[in-house]
Amino acid sequence: MITANINDYKTALYLSEQMKDVISKALEITASNPADGRYNIDGDSAFVLISSPMTEAHEKRLAEIHHKYLDVQILLAGKEVIGYGTELAAAAAVQDLLADKDIAFYNAIPNEQFVSLNPGDYAVFYPHELHRPLCSAGQEQQIKKAVVKIKIDYLK
Repeated sequence: MITANINDYKTALYLSEQMKDVISKALEITASNPADGRYNIDGDSAFVLISSPMTEAHEKRLAEIHHKYLDVQILLAGKEVIGYGTELAAAAAVQDLLADKDIAFYNAIPNEQFVSLNPGDYAVFYPHELHRPLCSAGQEQQIKKAVVKIKIDYLK
């Protein structure tokens, strides 16, 4: 997991040039304040999902993993807390949609930690990294976010 502010992504040594290019294209899309939906960057290899969900109490949110895609979750408006773990899932998934939708849901994250995001902050989750997005930062609220999905084998 990587977290930083989007203002610094171009100089981030830990992001490949290809990732920076995809993020740049995603930010061009978000600059026009688009409606919620999917916006292609490079077909199924790289795209951005814009959404305006409600955050919820940590206890109400399921954790998730992906196997084929990494997430660059960029908070555009509001406040969000994301749980994450540095260990692989120990228990079985409560819902496994990896084959069809590249997502599996879990109740728990071993030794869960939390990162708070403000507008302009982002978090990168690589395949197999458990994360619990959309947790409230105090009170539940509607946020706006962009989730950049990049197929892991697309990256060089």
